[in-house]
Amino acid sequence: EAGVTYDEVTRLLQGYIENEVDLNNEETCRETCSFYQSTRSEGCYKDLYCARQPRCSGRLYDCQFVDSDMWVCPSPKNSTRRYEYIEYENGRTLGRRANCVRGTTKVDSWWRYILWHCSYCFCMCDEQGLKS
Repeated sequence: EAGVTYDEVTRLLQGYIENEVDLNNEETCRETCSFYQSTRSEGCYKDLYCARQPRCSGRLYDCQFVDSDMWVCPSPKNSTRRYEYIEYENGRTLGRRANCVRGTTKVDSWWRYILWHCSYCFCMCDEQGLKS
């Protein structure tokens, strides 16, 4: 039994989607995802996708760009997972694609002032909490 005969480690390092604009406190999109090797979620710009997912309250590591646009299947609220799967427009899928109970959300990167691409990055979230 968990917590009696063994301890279960969950959400130790967990994949997390965050837009570059929320990875720095200047709200800029001047870098690439891989620039952010150790950072925090600094805000939630215009209540975009960040407002629709549980925030990573710890550190974010090893951010990388996978593709601009994706469909995200959030895990049930009582789950220790954040996402059931993420299906990128380029065909790459993280997780096992199946029926999405909570419904998928389309998440798109965007251009800012024509010059800067505000990309969604895939990072590793390291946080302490009830589910970790």
